[in-house]
Amino acid sequence: MTDDPNAMPAARPFEIVTLEQTESPDGSESDDWYRYELTQGTTTITGYKQGEAEEVREEVASLVSRLNERRAGKTSRVHLTRIGRKSQQRAQAPAGSN
Repeated sequence: MTDDPNAMPAARPFEIVTLEQTESPDGSESDDWYRYELTQGTTTITGYKQGEAEEVREEVASLVSRLNERRAGKTSRVHLTRIGRKSQQRAQAPAGSN
């Protein structure tokens, strides 16, 4: 958890609280299931993932990273350039006319 108990819940990042091997959530005989618990302030997410221990650990860490990126807002991928008035007029003029 975050060290600062006075931090606003929305300001806290998502964190992995538990990641442990567990029984299959659907009752099958498979023994490679993991239960994870993520928190962000007062929000708790509990999930199940099947796979090898290291693979599950990496995927859950990736999920936490994506959730935190999503909280931070989207970054712009568009590069806008301002066109001066003369450049704009030239761009709109028909070809061959000067």
